Parts: sequence; structure tokens; C-alpha cells
Amino acid sequence: MLSLLSVSGITQDTVQLEKSIIIDGVETNTISFAFLVLATGSKSTFPVRPTVFTIEGVKKAFTDFQQDLSKAKKVLVVGGGPVGFEFAGEVTEFYNGTNGRDKKQVTLVSSGKHLLDPTFKQGTHNKALALLKNSGVNTILGQTITLPEGINNGSLGETKTFNLSSGETVEADFILLGIGSRPNNDIVVAGLGQSAVDLKSGRVLVNSTLQLKEYPNIFAIGDINSIAENKMAAWTGAHAAIVGKNIKALISNTPLKDYKAVSPGMLASYGAKAGAGQFFGISPPSFLAAIIKSKSLFASMLWSSANATLSS
Repeated sequence: MLSLLSVSGITQDTVQLEKSIIIDGVETNTISFAFLVLATGSKSTFPVRPTVFTIEGVKKAFTDFQQDLSKAKKVLVVGGGPVGFEFAGEVTEFYNGTNGRDKKQVTLVSSGKHLLDPTFKQGTHNKALALLKNSGVNTILGQTITLPEGINNGSLGETKTFNLSSGETVEADFILLGIGSRPNNDIVVAGLGQSAVDLKSGRVLVNSTLQLKEYPNIFAIGDINSIAENKMAAWTGAHAAIVGKNIKALISNTPLKDYKAVSPGMLASYGAKAGAGQFFGISPPSFLAAIIKSKSLFASMLWSSANATLSS
């Protein structure tokens, strides 16, 4: 029977566990490997990433977050990527001044001048911007915001004032940080050295076969690797397929396969009935983005990937 174990460290040929286990009748906290796949992902704050790991704990955390949001008057969203864009859409659709729900004052601030992704076409940005503005979001692009150290997503307890690089200020009593996701590379740096990661992004340096450049028996997939593409769960399966083939190739001493990065693309929902995005240079109309993603948020796909049944 498999159990969840925490890894405390790695070397080029071993993994260290936080507690000992029994392997072949011997108690040990060290596992030797011929090949290792790093899939440690990225880290961020709740609700972008969970901070508790039980079903009841996650439910309570989201319930508390939603209750705090319901009491808020002024919502500040920091970041114009998919996280900030989608959150603004959820808030403005649900808290729209009908059904006894007060309309929220929503402000989105982004240091970038392009919404969703800086490499996307101007037309894609324009569609996303139109959705924000048409739903009443005060959208401020190309400006940075000064945030106090240690600020967390959720209720601020009171209305607070934040300074922008333009000298303007914005007020909020609730905040969502759609920025700051970082590669979860601590054990890589500690075990393999700083040279194993890119100094700027913190991502693990890999070549086109997804092998670490300095350690050909170690692979990295998902958010953690340095492949130049949007970091999304959708690509992880393709990473894993290449790694599986390449481990087999190394064992059989046959040529390895190169991973070919997908053209930058994504779909971002804007509430349940709209969306924006771009794939292969094409920006679909809002209603099509809604049909593809916004109605389900790909929840069934995530359940099926875990061989589970989507609960009602």
C-alpha cells in the first residue's frame, strides 16, 4: 500500500525522506535511484495553491474565503494574468447587484500592459480588456503597486490604501494576488546546487529531452522545468510521455526524443458565460471560450486524469 511521504533532500543518485520506511525488510530514510523525475511544481498563496491537504480542510478554507469576500466592499486584484483576470470575472458576475448580492467595487492593477500573456496578439488583449471594462472593473495597466510585506489573500480587516507607481492610490478591504507563483526548487538547489536552476526564473535547467543539463539521469516536468512555454497543467502529460520514452531509451541505449514546446496559448474564463484567450495565434470569440472552458473549468478532465469520478 502506498503512503504519502515527504522528501527532505536529493542527491544525484538518492532521495532522502523525512521519516524512515521499510524497504526489503530494512528500515531506511534513503532511496537510491537510477532515474529520478522532478515534478515539484510551483508554490503560491491560497487560493491559488492550497495550504491544507485534507478534503475537509480545503472545503473550510474556501468557505471562509468566500464568506470574507461576501462582506467586502472594495476588491483589489493584483496581476493581469489568467489568475487575476478569472477572479475579476467570478466576482463581477456573482456580485452584480442582483439576487440580494451587492455589487463590488473591483480594481485590477497590473505592471504589464498586456492582459493574460505579454506574447499574445493585441486583439486578444483588447478582448480581455473589454470584458473587464464592460463588467465595471477599474483596470490599471502598466503600473506597479506597493504592497506591505507578508500580505495575504483575503480580507484586509479594514479599508486600506495602496500606492501606485504613478502616484495614484487605490483602496481595498479585500485582496487577491494573482502574481508571485514561484518554482518549488528548494530541494533541487540544496541537493544539486544553484547551478541546476536558472538564476532569474528559479526553474530547473533542462535540455530538449527534459533531462537536467548537469545530471542526465534526472528529469524535470511541469512548472519546475525551464522549457519556454506557458506553465499549465495541460502540458504536464506531454512532458511525462516524453520522459517515460526517454528513460526507456536510456535503458535500451537507443536515441532519446526531444520535447517540442507547444505554441504559447491559454483560455481564461470570465465568469460562466464569457472568456478570452489565444491558441496557435488565434483568439476565439468570447462565447466559444465560454463553451470550451468557462462552463466546466476542465474539472472533469482533472478528475479523469486521476482515474476518479466527478462528484456532484
